Amino acid sequence: MDSKTNSHKRKADQIRKEAEFFDIKPALQKVKLTPTQEQKKSLKTNTKTTKPWHKNQQLETNFIPMEETIAIETGEIQTDSLLICHWNVDGLKRIMTTGKLQEYFKTRNPDILCLNETKIDPAILQSAKLSAWIPSEYNYYFNPSKKKKWYAGVGVITRYKPLTVQYGLGDPKHDLEGRVLTLEFETFYLVSVYVPLSGEGFKRLPYRINEWDPALREYLVGLKAKKHVIACGDFNVAHQGLDMWEESGQYIGSTPIERNSFGKLLKAGFIDAFRWKHPDVRKYSWWNISKGNRVKNLGRRFDYFVVDKGATEGIVDVFVNNDIHGSDHCPVELLFNPNFKKKEEKPKSRKEKPVDKPIITID
Repeated sequence: MDSKTNSHKRKADQIRKEAEFFDIKPALQKVKLTPTQEQKKSLKTNTKTTKPWHKNQQLETNFIPMEETIAIETGEIQTDSLLICHWNVDGLKRIMTTGKLQEYFKTRNPDILCLNETKIDPAILQSAKLSAWIPSEYNYYFNPSKKKKWYAGVGVITRYKPLTVQYGLGDPKHDLEGRVLTLEFETFYLVSVYVPLSGEGFKRLPYRINEWDPALREYLVGLKAKKHVIACGDFNVAHQGLDMWEESGQYIGSTPIERNSFGKLLKAGFIDAFRWKHPDVRKYSWWNISKGNRVKNLGRRFDYFVVDKGATEGIVDVFVNNDIHGSDHCPVELLFNPNFKKKEEKPKSRKEKPVDKPIITID
């Protein structure tokens, strides 16, 4: 048996294992969820309160189906120590099949987990086994790629229900690949973002630098005008020399033009939370595993928490968790106080109007 046949066999075995894990039947994979005219009309008349049209066509889980924007709860978070984690898992099916993501949940117990490169389709999202391993106190939201199957995609798993959820940047030109998911909470917006890679031969570099990066920057600045912003994800750039093992600047994600573009985002009123907290620490979040570079720790820091400058007081700490395996990326974690501005104010005492005292004279 030649190597090509072996490769096909391994791939077929992997697909079979994943299908068995998620209990996906061929018929389920072919289901097309198409709204009726009556359901479309209902959405138009009451977008904010009506349940999504495909809610009744899916299994009973905590998955909230995709709508452009939906309103959910109050968005209040009653804790001063919120653990927000981000992880590019390089395929949700794959990492769940290995049990690594379930293990991460047990060991780190995140309040909110943002995922990149989920590479999933609606059949997986409706799987009973997908919700089986997620504790019942969590809700989850996914924005999969609509352009290509098993590609890109972002998701958020959270124990706190948001005020609203928005899928994408609001521009079809940038939203077909499922790269942005925004959850609005009482005091801040949380944005899970997966920035396009410039690609082999830098084929997508012009699109990324001239179109995507400016659109994301404008979107985050717009959110910042309303309330605080925490954007986390694989930004596919090693911004400084400390963020890469090789400083030649000739590789994808480390060229001067990519680094300068990320710098423009920071200049728009944001900070790289890890670098702000740990200015001299060298840490990597991505390695080329096929070359054995993780063992040698030859990597780059591609994964970030980008926070608006006004929210720095809420940052307790940021961690690049190199101890966690399961993907070519490791998780990045932010410990944040979402209520840092909600300090109890002492009631102001009323100032009594001074009374003119009579002048007493003694003869």
